[in-house]
Amino acid sequence: MTTLPVRTALLGLTAATLFLTACQGADDQAAAPPPEAATAAPTPAPSAPTQAPSPSATTPEVRTSEAPDKPDTKLRKPGEVKEGLCALVKPEAAGKKLGKLSGVSTIDHRITSWPFHEACALSYEKSYVSVEWSATELTDEDWAWYRSAHRSETAKDNKVSDGAWVDEYGTLTFFGGGRIMSVTSLVFRDAKSVEPLAKEMMRVADRVENLPEHITRPECDPGAKGAVEILGGEPTIVRQSMVNLYPEKGNAVACGWSTDLAAVTVTVMGSAKDDSVTYFWDNLPNSKKVKGVGKRAVVSAEMGTLFFETGSGRVVRVEASESEASEKQLVALAKAMTKTHK
Repeated sequence: MTTLPVRTALLGLTAATLFLTACQGADDQAAAPPPEAATAAPTPAPSAPTQAPSPSATTPEVRTSEAPDKPDTKLRKPGEVKEGLCALVKPEAAGKKLGKLSGVSTIDHRITSWPFHEACALSYEKSYVSVEWSATELTDEDWAWYRSAHRSETAKDNKVSDGAWVDEYGTLTFFGGGRIMSVTSLVFRDAKSVEPLAKEMMRVADRVENLPEHITRPECDPGAKGAVEILGGEPTIVRQSMVNLYPEKGNAVACGWSTDLAAVTVTVMGSAKDDSVTYFWDNLPNSKKVKGVGKRAVVSAEMGTLFFETGSGRVVRVEASESEASEKQLVALAKAMTKTHK
């Protein structure tokens, strides 16, 4: 497997945008996460281990469901949500610093890189909290690889689990019960505020049930063939859903296909008039212009990334994470997805 740079900076804006959809309509006390990624150009990640992540156990029968037509941004009362990690944690487990739990979101999906994550939000009296966990069970070897690839030089170790760390934005990432997990307070942005909740997540992680392997949207169908071509085989996990483009008005489909070793995603980043979006376009390393994809496009085979602007002025990112994607394959997938992103 060719070692590709981890696109931590490149992915930050989309992750923050996806999480905010769960917080809309609730209290205004929590400030929206800043576009952290726009502070520095994407940089090469540390070299990945020579041994690739080990294939996870798969179920012969693939379960499939279709994602809703609209993103679910409503916060429910504690106890009303029955699926996911947020439904399993005890309301009082977060401790006094966050205050009383008032709302829980349903599950949405993080498809920004391998491995895909499920996510939910917890609304406490003093802060919103973002919770994420890997969509499938992973091994210690997977965790070691993930840590070497995603832990930044400025991160600090944390004792909540072996290899846990907290980054400069207060996100605590750790491993337990076969899941890579993370938790962030959008107000306090420090490890101490979420450590009690992280320990509770560790306690219940092995009780999290996997969602269907394939969660699909018909809008992603044009890209399925190109994704398989890049992955070198059929995906084991498919995550496709409608997301809210906060702060931009409107929804857009997010498409993701993943094997046990790599992922391919097609996501809308936002408006081409937004400097925090076009920053990534302008700072894509070793990029070149591409003709015949949307209004304009750039591609970097080194980064496994292609950006194109749609006729309606949105920027779409096509990305191959930890995969040997060629420029030709990225362009072919982008062209196919212009049927959806016009």
